[in-house]
Amino acid sequence: MSDVITYDHAQINALVDQLKSIANNYSQTLADLQHDVAPLAHNLGDDAGAYQEVQKNWHQQADTVHQIQSQLNSVVDQANSDMHQTDKSNAGRWHG
Repeated sequence: MSDVITYDHAQINALVDQLKSIANNYSQTLADLQHDVAPLAHNLGDDAGAYQEVQKNWHQQADTVHQIQSQLNSVVDQANSDMHQTDKSNAGRWHG
């Protein structure tokens, strides 16, 4: 069994792109849902206050998810960049 660690920059770049796509799709889906729900929210009457509280909570949770997605994307992207730089530096040592 080999204990060699491999690191595929192309796969990591693809992961970063996929994470960005997921975040964009998530944001767009939430915006679409908000757009679809908005007309209904205007007709709630006595329940408008309760809906606004639920909507506030929903937005806070969505913002939290978006922040986590952004942080994850940044961490993965930075780790890939750091590893790429380390690879280049190590390759330079072998070539004198």
